[in-house]
Amino acid sequence: MLILDCFILAISIIYVMNSKSSPDIDFSQGVNIVVGGNSLGRGVTFPVLQTVYYCRKAKTPQADTFWQHCRMFGYDRDPGLMRIYIPPLLLKLFTDLNNANRTLIEQMNTLGIDEIALLYPPNIKPSRRNVIDQKSLNIIVGGVNYFPNFPKNIHFDKLEGLLTAFNENKDFHEVSFDLAINVLKHLESEDKSDWNNNEYISSVKILKSKRPNIKVNLIVRRNRDIQKGTGTLLSANDRLLGDRLDKSTVLTLYRVNGEKDKGWSGKPVWVGNIKFPIGLCFYKSEG
Repeated sequence: MLILDCFILAISIIYVMNSKSSPDIDFSQGVNIVVGGNSLGRGVTFPVLQTVYYCRKAKTPQADTFWQHCRMFGYDRDPGLMRIYIPPLLLKLFTDLNNANRTLIEQMNTLGIDEIALLYPPNIKPSRRNVIDQKSLNIIVGGVNYFPNFPKNIHFDKLEGLLTAFNENKDFHEVSFDLAINVLKHLESEDKSDWNNNEYISSVKILKSKRPNIKVNLIVRRNRDIQKGTGTLLSANDRLLGDRLDKSTVLTLYRVNGEKDKGWSGKPVWVGNIKFPIGLCFYKSEG
């Protein structure tokens, strides 16, 4: 082993890359070993790089940084000789972000730029804060109840028809992604900043495309006599039920009687509440 180590060192060139390194490095001669710390930054590529040891950990991982780091794995490699050594957690992170990138491309091809929604683990940011217009980025986090304070149903009768088959004889009903999308289309708010159903529809479409095994559970309750503007409107039992179904998307619908003395318009209204699976995070870009 000692003889082999000496032979490798004899023919190898070791570069340590940092802020003082020369940008003009010739990798065409011998066997090159490149060692880089935090200064081995975005978009760095090395020709014919065959072996990578990647152990960089970030306190707050950013998707675009990891995408650019993927360049060091790519382009002119021989797949049969390529070796990557990486901790299991980082491998999973790269896999998740690669899947998210593929989803992003598919969305742009099929839905256009205005319907983009990214699905990331909850500890991942899409990019640095200073390169994103925070006003145009909406984050939907799994495990959180989302609901409108000022609900309205433009097509109340259509919503009634969609929900006719579902009653309170069962605590919840497992339904299709398509039904959930159709229901969400009719759950609106007087103020888009209060509840933008298009954001939740986009997120459900992402799950349908990339996580089709995730269940969608529908909770339907009728004849609710509730004061307007009292938060989620969920009863204690339904809140606990939704918490128990934390690995599924839970869409809860209350048919509120709508009495004027309770602050409503005097007509019944369906009020929606949606909660996505715990551990997921959607980034929705507002065009």
